[in-house]
Amino acid sequence: MQISILVTSIYYFLDFAFIISDENNFRLVVIHNGQLLTDKTYKTVKGAKIAFFRIYGYKVWSEKIKPNWSDFYNPTAEWLNDRLKTIRQHTG
Repeated sequence: MQISILVTSIYYFLDFAFIISDENNFRLVVIHNGQLLTDKTYKTVKGAKIAFFRIYGYKVWSEKIKPNWSDFYNPTAEWLNDRLKTIRQHTG
Protein backbone atom coordinates (compact mmCIF):
# COMPACT_ATOMS: atom_id res chain seq x y z
CA MET A 1 0.00 0.00 0.00
CA GLN A 2 1.42 3.36 -1.01
CA ILE A 3 0.41 6.86 0.00
CA SER A 4 0.79 10.41 -1.19
CA ILE A 5 0.59 13.11 1.48
CA LEU A 6 -0.44 16.74 1.22
CA VAL A 7 2.66 18.91 1.56
CA THR A 8 1.22 22.39 0.95
CA SER A 9 1.54 24.34 4.22
CA ILE A 10 -1.33 26.70 3.37
CA TYR A 11 -3.66 23.88 4.42
CA TYR A 12 -2.38 24.23 8.01
CA PHE A 13 -5.93 23.83 9.32
CA LEU A 14 -5.78 20.08 8.53
CA ASP A 15 -3.65 17.66 10.54
CA PHE A 16 -3.35 14.98 7.87
CA ALA A 17 -4.48 14.71 4.28
CA PHE A 18 -3.32 11.77 2.22
CA ILE A 19 -4.29 9.52 -0.66
CA ILE A 20 -3.94 5.77 -0.32
CA SER A 21 -3.27 3.83 -3.51
CA ASP A 22 -5.10 0.54 -3.00
CA GLU A 23 -5.20 -1.79 -6.01
CA ASN A 24 -7.19 0.15 -8.65
CA ASN A 25 -8.65 2.78 -6.31
CA PHE A 26 -7.45 5.92 -4.61
CA ARG A 27 -8.76 6.70 -1.14
CA LEU A 28 -8.75 10.33 -0.01
CA VAL A 29 -8.44 10.63 3.77
CA VAL A 30 -8.46 13.87 5.78
CA ILE A 31 -8.02 13.89 9.57
CA HIS A 32 -8.06 16.86 11.94
CA ASN A 33 -8.00 16.87 15.75
CA GLY A 34 -8.49 13.12 15.79
CA GLN A 35 -11.67 13.41 13.72
CA LEU A 36 -12.11 11.82 10.33
CA LEU A 37 -13.31 14.61 8.03
CA THR A 38 -13.13 12.83 4.68
CA ASP A 39 -12.83 9.19 3.67
CA LYS A 40 -13.86 8.63 0.05
CA THR A 41 -12.64 6.37 -2.72
CA TYR A 42 -12.05 7.50 -6.32
CA LYS A 43 -11.16 5.64 -9.49
CA THR A 44 -8.23 7.92 -10.30
CA VAL A 45 -5.66 9.86 -8.30
CA LYS A 46 -6.65 12.95 -10.29
CA GLY A 47 -10.25 12.50 -9.13
CA ALA A 48 -9.13 12.33 -5.49
CA LYS A 49 -6.99 15.46 -5.86
CA ILE A 50 -9.78 17.40 -7.56
CA ALA A 51 -12.21 16.34 -4.83
CA PHE A 52 -9.82 17.54 -2.13
CA PHE A 53 -9.50 20.95 -3.77
CA ARG A 54 -13.27 21.26 -4.19
CA ILE A 55 -13.92 20.35 -0.55
CA TYR A 56 -11.12 22.32 1.15
CA GLY A 57 -9.97 24.88 -1.42
CA TYR A 58 -12.56 27.44 -0.37
CA LYS A 59 -10.92 27.71 3.07
CA VAL A 60 -7.65 28.94 1.57
CA TRP A 61 -7.44 32.72 1.36
CA SER A 62 -5.55 32.64 -1.94
CA GLU A 63 -7.21 30.63 -4.70
CA LYS A 64 -3.96 30.58 -6.67
CA ILE A 65 -2.36 28.15 -4.22
CA LYS A 66 -3.17 24.63 -5.29
CA PRO A 67 -2.58 21.56 -3.15
CA ASN A 68 0.85 20.01 -3.60
CA TRP A 69 1.09 16.25 -3.06
CA SER A 70 4.16 14.09 -2.49
CA ASP A 71 5.02 11.25 -4.81
CA PHE A 72 3.55 7.92 -3.78
CA TYR A 73 5.73 6.01 -1.33
CA ASN A 74 5.52 3.21 1.23
CA PRO A 75 4.88 4.72 4.68
CA THR A 76 6.25 3.24 7.87
CA ALA A 77 3.95 0.67 9.43
CA GLU A 78 3.66 2.76 12.61
CA TRP A 79 2.58 5.91 10.74
CA LEU A 80 0.04 4.05 8.65
CA ASN A 81 -1.37 2.07 11.59
CA ASP A 82 -1.88 5.26 13.60
CA ARG A 83 -3.91 6.83 10.76
CA LEU A 84 -5.86 3.65 10.03
CA LYS A 85 -6.76 3.45 13.73
CA THR A 86 -8.39 6.88 13.49
CA ILE A 87 -10.28 5.80 10.37
CA ARG A 88 -11.53 2.63 12.04
CA GLN A 89 -12.72 4.55 15.12
CA HIS A 90 -15.02 6.64 12.93
CA THR A 91 -16.24 4.01 10.52
CA GLY A 92 -17.01 1.22 12.96
